[in-house]
Amino acid sequence: MIKGLLLLFIWQGVGEAISQLLLPNIPGPVLGLLCLLVFLSLRGQVNGSIKQSSDVLISNLGLLFVPAAVGVVAFLPELKQHAFAYSSALVISVVLTVAATGLVLKALTKGKAS
Repeated sequence: MIKGLLLLFIWQGVGEAISQLLLPNIPGPVLGLLCLLVFLSLRGQVNGSIKQSSDVLISNLGLLFVPAAVGVVAFLPELKQHAFAYSSALVISVVLTVAATGLVLKALTKGKAS
């Protein structure tokens, strides 16, 4: 499992390097995940240690949301003050995301038999 975590951190480091040197507007972890995706796609299979490490991370994913929940509670008065704006933005973004996803799915499946 240590080897898998090390590989994940190496790809994150590659993403950070690319972000710092070439694409400063895109977060390093996102670029690292894209590089990992390309690497695994070219390889055609997932390394056993990466699979084991990612399974452990996914099974404990709920713990990673605790700091975000604490941040929400810490800023509760501000959230209450701007509740309508936040709710409106949330609803609009969900509707736009669902619509965009539907259009992309329709475009990708166009011409294929149902």
